[in-house]
Amino acid sequence: MSGYDAGPVALVRSALLEAGLPDTVRNFAAGVPTALAAAEALGCDVAAITNSLVFELDGRPLLILASGAARVDTKLVSGQLGHGRIRRASPDFVLEHTGQQVGGVAPVGHPGPSGASWIPACGNTKCSGPEQATITPCSASPTSSCSA
Repeated sequence: MSGYDAGPVALVRSALLEAGLPDTVRNFAAGVPTALAAAEALGCDVAAITNSLVFELDGRPLLILASGAARVDTKLVSGQLGHGRIRRASPDFVLEHTGQQVGGVAPVGHPGPSGASWIPACGNTKCSGPEQATITPCSASPTSSCSA
């Protein structure tokens, strides 16, 4: 058990259970702050990892879910949203809006409303069917992951 279990990881576990999903959080002795590190720790292809990436859009957080094997085209996403410039969020901005550190941001378990626009988006990956990425470093800690 790490120090994260009492805070952000507990919020992720609660969010998973409240959504009717099993608690699949796994902790690792070594950090898994990148898709590649998570894939190596789990013994899977990096494309099976889903990154939870926080960007800044007009001063508000924007959460984008993308394959660990893909890069987010922020101009394309901005065009699809129809407004604003998307910028990479600073670590302080990410922590302020998610309660989680960069390298361990989950798609769930954020502490309360912050005026955020959480908009899941897919890069150039399949988002349905058996090919869907199901393993994600999403446990609010750079040393844990879960599957959904």
